[in-house]
Amino acid sequence: MASRWAAVRETLRAPRGRGKNVNRLKRAVVFAATLGLVGCGDDYPRVYDVELDAAELLDVPTRCKGDQETTPQGPARNVAAQQRWTFRNPEVGVYFLEVPDVDIEFPAAPYRIDANDAPDVLSPPAEAGPFEFLHSRLKEVPGEGADEWRLRFAIDGEALGDSIQGSIGVWHLWLVTSHTGVEARSGDCLSTLSFTGRRVEE
Repeated sequence: MASRWAAVRETLRAPRGRGKNVNRLKRAVVFAATLGLVGCGDDYPRVYDVELDAAELLDVPTRCKGDQETTPQGPARNVAAQQRWTFRNPEVGVYFLEVPDVDIEFPAAPYRIDANDAPDVLSPPAEAGPFEFLHSRLKEVPGEGADEWRLRFAIDGEALGDSIQGSIGVWHLWLVTSHTGVEARSGDCLSTLSFTGRRVEE
């Protein structure tokens, strides 16, 4: 079992560009499944019916700072109010979150993980908590700076119970390049949407 998981870890550690980690994660989950490893953690996979906050869907809480002169307002688009999420724990301390295809529009910015309609699989980075799942994209403008977008699924608490709660956030950052070549943030906008969920048996 240990040698098999070593192969999965190597798949996860393969070199990658910023914002391109989701395909690597999908490959790792598929690879683990072929080895019979996914779901070998106690009581996993765990499936939850999730409901997004109805009032916030109509007017997503958004805040902006820096060079952004006005704070965009409005509803969330292209996102289902009820969703089914699956948490997998293929080995101790490693979690994956599978959600319906992410192609959403928040006031801060739209966010699309990939071009297909298949469910998306996310994993927390090393510096995040066990139930904070991130994805990011970067568009550089040579000599000027860059735009960066970050997507965050965060579940409150340190463990998954019969019910969960947390937030989905889309963060848009504007980065400018100084005369020394160092990038600094010139402004940003963050939209967050609350959710609750209840575990279901499949």
